[in-house]
Amino acid sequence: MPKVVTVFQRVREYEKVGFYVFDKANKIMMCKLCNVIVDWKDTCEKHVNARASHEANKKRVMSEGGSKRQTLISETLDASKRARQEKEQFTKDTVRAFVKANIPLFKVDHPAVSEWMEKYIPGAGSLPHSKTLRDVYLKNIGEEEEVNLKEVVKG
Repeated sequence: MPKVVTVFQRVREYEKVGFYVFDKANKIMMCKLCNVIVDWKDTCEKHVNARASHEANKKRVMSEGGSKRQTLISETLDASKRARQEKEQFTKDTVRAFVKANIPLFKVDHPAVSEWMEKYIPGAGSLPHSKTLRDVYLKNIGEEEEVNLKEVVKG
């Protein structure tokens, strides 16, 4: 009777060539170098030896200093949250600067201003419309400045 080999044993055997368990429940093994599903019961050796692209992928990964992997959802969400916070802060700072410099907020709607900001300030091309700046951001900044002024007067 042939020896029964599990997907986990097969991965341990072929781990050095880039295989890993993709789905434990369904016992799916993948090659992280080629990004393909490998039938762990009989085609591991065939995949490694028969595919020239596997060897090319292995050389590419080694030259890049390690294998690339897909980012985790949590990393993506964290990056998205940071970007949203940075955009929010940029918008607040822009409104604050326009107000302190006595520049009307409707100027951000002018095509020349938006083109200039888009060209020289990365991410600035997506500033909200001046109505949103007035209704949301200016109101918040006004409340913040009022609190700061009360603290200074209280002093």
